[in-house]
Amino acid sequence: MQRVLSTMNLPEEFSRLTELLYSESETLMKINGHIGAPHPTSNGVRQGCGLPPLLYILVFQSLLSLVNTSHLFNDPNIPTIEGISLPTASGLAPAQTEMAAFADDLTAFLRNAAQLPSFKSLVDIYERGSLAKLSWSKTYGLPIGVSAADPATKTQALSAGIVLVEC
Repeated sequence: MQRVLSTMNLPEEFSRLTELLYSESETLMKINGHIGAPHPTSNGVRQGCGLPPLLYILVFQSLLSLVNTSHLFNDPNIPTIEGISLPTASGLAPAQTEMAAFADDLTAFLRNAAQLPSFKSLVDIYERGSLAKLSWSKTYGLPIGVSAADPATKTQALSAGIVLVEC
């Protein structure tokens, strides 16, 4: 998290403050009116604290930035995603759209099912760097312009562990 804050050029004071809040923290549990002994907190967040959602968004932005800029790396180990053009009032959007996010929900716009392995590779890079995990069991694919029964699409989705749905 500290590397993300630094990369995003946030003030060093802010980075030091978040580090202070989350390093060597302890939690006390109150059960049936009795307060237990302190125990170290290695992950998780304090209930009611407004900072963790903002920090999560900053870290999650690193995945969005990785996908949106992967074509600039010219590195064979970093796959690229070719997004789709979304319609606007004046026609098609001028740029490709690869992803959209809201809170901790992510929508990836892949040109075809053959891009699923590349998308998973980018997510793997993010997971290794952030120690976050995408819940593939909660992941669904919605083919647009092709049937979910299309054999090539079905094979690519199944090999990536993604369930296809049709509207």
